[in-house]
Amino acid sequence: MTSPDRSSWLGLASFAFILVIAGVIYLGVRRPSSHAPPPPPTPIGRDRVTPIRDDVEDLVYALEDMFETQRTAMVQFAPDQATALYTGDFAGDVFFDDAPWTDDLTLPHARTAARAATPGARPDLAKLARAFLARFDSIDAITYKFDGLDAPQGDEVRGITKVTFVGRKDGLPTEIFERYDAVFRRVAGAWKVASLKRSRATLKQGTRPVFVDATRALGLDVLPGVDCHWCSYDLPQIHNGGLAAGDYDGDGDLDLFVTRLGQSLLMRNDGGRFADATAGSGLERKAAAAGALWLDVDNDGDLDLLVTAACQPGDCSDGCALALYRNDGGGRFTDVTEKALGRRRGPATSACAADVDGDGDLDLFVAMYGEPKKVESTSQKVFTRSYVRARDGVPDLLFINKGDGTFEERGAKAGVADTGWGFACVFFDADGNGAPDLYVVNDFGEHVFFRNRGDGTFEDATSKLGVRDVGFGMGASLGDYDRDGDVDLYVSNMYSTAGNRILKKSPEIPEDLRRRLLKMAQGNSMLRNNGDGTFAEVGVETGTNSAGWAWGNPFLDYDEDGWPDLYVANGFSSGRARKDL
Repeated sequence: MTSPDRSSWLGLASFAFILVIAGVIYLGVRRPSSHAPPPPPTPIGRDRVTPIRDDVEDLVYALEDMFETQRTAMVQFAPDQATALYTGDFAGDVFFDDAPWTDDLTLPHARTAARAATPGARPDLAKLARAFLARFDSIDAITYKFDGLDAPQGDEVRGITKVTFVGRKDGLPTEIFERYDAVFRRVAGAWKVASLKRSRATLKQGTRPVFVDATRALGLDVLPGVDCHWCSYDLPQIHNGGLAAGDYDGDGDLDLFVTRLGQSLLMRNDGGRFADATAGSGLERKAAAAGALWLDVDNDGDLDLLVTAACQPGDCSDGCALALYRNDGGGRFTDVTEKALGRRRGPATSACAADVDGDGDLDLFVAMYGEPKKVESTSQKVFTRSYVRARDGVPDLLFINKGDGTFEERGAKAGVADTGWGFACVFFDADGNGAPDLYVVNDFGEHVFFRNRGDGTFEDATSKLGVRDVGFGMGASLGDYDRDGDVDLYVSNMYSTAGNRILKKSPEIPEDLRRRLLKMAQGNSMLRNNGDGTFAEVGVETGTNSAGWAWGNPFLDYDEDGWPDLYVANGFSSGRARKDL
């Protein structure tokens, strides 16, 4: 994959999400030796992508263009234009028909309903569209997905189509999801919908507010910190966006440290409203930051601050990868990075802390990403040769606290210098022996589990965990989702409808690789603790796998019913033009 310039990062991001999943076979499918680095990377040019552009994929783009007409009309509340994509003899269900909804689940704040299929001729589609639109005061988004499409048979093709409407009614959120067995027919050179048979439909509607957008009222409507829009699509800036909450001033409420593309911000909580307290705090460093972590590294009772930055070695002469600030009290911090950690360069993404050696103070683990590699004799760069088994990232770091304000880096000695492309990490006691174990989530390469031996060193116990998880990992969180008394782990990856569709119809991919790639396209993973030191992956079973391009994913009991819920932040910018894929 070539290194992106600012104007082409949009397309590259979509490649990582969709085509790379299906095209990994072209990147090399042999399992690399565990003792040898991957072979030199091979660039992926347009000729390398062409083989997976077949009739079905061409049809997908044509159907997406067709439905874009309906999407635009529905968002603009123009029902007559919304019906133009149906054939004159259309029959069956339709996205906006008048089939009744049946209440399925009612909560204090929301209700869920379902409706069945109502096959039959649909002569007055515009009338039905008007009635459907009455369910919304505004429509924020409409998305169409194709889970399965057969190869076209003449001028007709069958497949599975999904549509989601998201909007608001009376100020409350409304979402409608529907799944159809569809028949499309080409009429005068243009594809139209000939029939739809509904297989699933769900209405989710708020009945009273649960959350209110208080961003502006709380003083937290901060900007990215840079004037250049396209900067956000370039490396290393795309890895920024961390947020840390902690009571740094000891007044009993939570303050925030907000990382940005420009100067990060210290936001002090002053009785429920936040004020920018960066100036004069000692945290005015202007380097872009990727993540932040409040922690008491010197055991003096107040919170110090660690900041990570996914900078590239050649770009950062001051060693911006890590910055450690000691809390001096009174809202002032001192940069103690050089003394405590040493000035370090490289792509640091996130960090986590625990007392890994049991000596009473906090140690630090830093997840490191990777660096695009130049291909000899060309000006091109690639990320990694194998997105499935990547082990050519920068080694992760483990800093052991020596108790005197300094740390010793022991990642390799402790056995945790993983060379996957690290994006997130979490310490937790997986086996109940009182020593914190470590789970590392990699963007490229398999996620890794390290079991603490109890002496500050770790065993790579990934193969013993019961789960081998892989999937463009972004985040991890802990919670007892099934309330059985032990901690479970939720990992955010990326869900790819296109990846699932392409992989299922690519017979040339070896079955072992197909299984791994399908896992990568499957989305998020819920790792259920079996209570014996092993875990089971139940993302699909629990309905927590499909969350788009997922990032952070905290557990929280938002409805206060005693069960931990999940909030998954997701999304990325991409274009609609085919060249952006």
